[in-house]
Amino acid sequence: MNDANQMQTSLPTFVFLRNKPTFSDNGVYTLRIKNDKFEVDFNFNITVLNITAPVNNPPPPNNLGVIIGAACGGVVLLILIVVLVYCIVSKQRNKTPKGKLIFFAVKMEAIIHMTGKRWTIHSMLHQV
Repeated sequence: MNDANQMQTSLPTFVFLRNKPTFSDNGVYTLRIKNDKFEVDFNFNITVLNITAPVNNPPPPNNLGVIIGAACGGVVLLILIVVLVYCIVSKQRNKTPKGKLIFFAVKMEAIIHMTGKRWTIHSMLHQV
């Protein structure tokens, strides 16, 4: 009678002892299984049926956000360029010396007419 906590020191006679398979030059593997009652040899071949490496296709890159961002950025940049050109052109039109001189002459004529004084160019420049 065996105690469950007692260590067994011998192998039972019905346990098979298995060895590693051996390879012969003709491509046959031999596996020998034996115990104290019998010995069996298994001969077998290993054949590779389909030699294909697994293909790991990378997922397609998600470029939708980049495309939408680039399109919106291009539209905003185009609008900024149009606004900048409009501002520069309108400032150039307003900076014509003709318009300023006419305004200055009309203003001085009104001052001269209202005060009745005679103004010189030198005194006009100091007043402005």
